[in-house]
Amino acid sequence: MSQHQKRVVLLVAALFMAVGGTSPASSCCMVPLTYPGDVDQSRQDGIVLFHDGREVLLVRVAPTFPDFDYGPDRMAWIVTVPNKPDHYAAIEPEVFTETQQLYYRLRQLASKQRPYDLMPTVSMGSDSAVASKSALIIDEVVAVGPYEITPVQAPGPGGAQALNDYLDQRGFPAESLEELEWFTSRDFTFLCVEVRPENGATKFAKNVELPALQISFASEAPYYPARYSARQGNFALGLTVVTSEPLARDSLREMQWQLAARTPLANLFTTKPLPAELSPALAQLPGNGDVERWYVNPIISRGFNRADDDEFSIHTWSGDVTMPIGDSSDGPPSWYSGDGPRSVWQSVQTHQDLVVVVSVLSALVTGFVVWLRSRVRSRGRRPLPRE
Repeated sequence: MSQHQKRVVLLVAALFMAVGGTSPASSCCMVPLTYPGDVDQSRQDGIVLFHDGREVLLVRVAPTFPDFDYGPDRMAWIVTVPNKPDHYAAIEPEVFTETQQLYYRLRQLASKQRPYDLMPTVSMGSDSAVASKSALIIDEVVAVGPYEITPVQAPGPGGAQALNDYLDQRGFPAESLEELEWFTSRDFTFLCVEVRPENGATKFAKNVELPALQISFASEAPYYPARYSARQGNFALGLTVVTSEPLARDSLREMQWQLAARTPLANLFTTKPLPAELSPALAQLPGNGDVERWYVNPIISRGFNRADDDEFSIHTWSGDVTMPIGDSSDGPPSWYSGDGPRSVWQSVQTHQDLVVVVSVLSALVTGFVVWLRSRVRSRGRRPLPRE
């Protein structure tokens, strides 16, 4: 091991030893042993921005400390991603509100355009294992906003055990080897994130408002990290998926069931610029995200990890939240134009009920005119009365 690698390992070890042991009930958010209480997670907010094999993930957790009126002096959480990120940023949380409002604006337009068959219909793509490696890979700590992020990889046959030992020794809850092997066999990266209070505070408040953590990485399909939160309890999820191509409808329906979520209308698109709050994320995409249209799909769930319900529990999943891209057949019907210009044919389809009414009235009027003319003609042909 080089001197640089030794320094990185020592730094990471010190970081996680400082976090200390945690309650076994928490697998995503963690508190140090010096704090007498526990941490819960009331909800997660996320945005997945995907284009041309590259994803920008914006994620925010909402930790709360139920046992006391104050929180610890530090906390940690883990984010799993399919490939090692190459860019991080801290983004103001308004980005979630603006992106959700984009969808509801499109939904209002769709309602006016009669979106009867936009309901999503899913199969999660099969996951293939990648070539194995043998060494635990620990990258340098990256600091953005209140976050200090240490990427850790543990590929290979012995990677799961090595990672389990590593996380357990540094205060993270131990996972079953089978669960960890799902990630390590696919060469996932574990982002070990430490969070400290800002603005000179020595402790967190009871309820914490954190900025969004923006993570950029290569990905074959849009991905959201939910599987590793299996022991976090039941929490709400507000996720918006924005892609340059429509999501596969069958996959969207399966994910909807998996997350006990609802997506009112699927694959609505906008041809206008995305909210300005997404500009830092767009800058990380190929061509700065300059595409003809963006498809927007909200995934809203009140909770999908119920301890007393095997049907809606992360422990029953065979994969994570992966959303395969579809093709043109998965897009909205031809009469949907979103916020772009409408053709004459789309306008006719939009007002199909009016067209039917006008056609029926026209037929009735035409029939009446024909009947009236026949009556007049028949009266004109009557013989004159005899004198």
